[in-house]
Amino acid sequence: MDFRESMIYERYKVVTSRQLYLVDLTKDTFASYARTLAAFVAGSITLVSVAEKLELSPAVALDLVRAIVVFLSFAALLSVAQIVFCMKRWFEYRKAECEINPDAPAPEWWACLFEAMYALAIFGSVGLIWWGYFYIGSTLGVPTSVAP
Repeated sequence: MDFRESMIYERYKVVTSRQLYLVDLTKDTFASYARTLAAFVAGSITLVSVAEKLELSPAVALDLVRAIVVFLSFAALLSVAQIVFCMKRWFEYRKAECEINPDAPAPEWWACLFEAMYALAIFGSVGLIWWGYFYIGSTLGVPTSVAP
């Protein structure tokens, strides 16, 4: 193998390893968000169930739940942004792979379908946590509003 072929081979290894890294990063982002969501939902349920023992008024408990919901919404936005960024970069590295190896099939639109489903699941969870906030507010008998 001459120097030029060696450089092409090394570039190919870098391009394909970056693709794998971005796929793993997307999975890790979703897993981290799911763990955060589970922890904060469990904390919110615990907070509401023990609010009376802690001598918290329903309004204060609902304000704390609202803070948690806003935090989770922000975390979801960051997670989706990271997933979209990873998908964009993956397609760029895939294009580079196709330039190095013309025999490689070009990436198709559905290549990142699972990653897009991660983003949709995160958006769905945001809808559910806001629904939970309004449900808890109605259960506690406290008027809810999204404005502080």
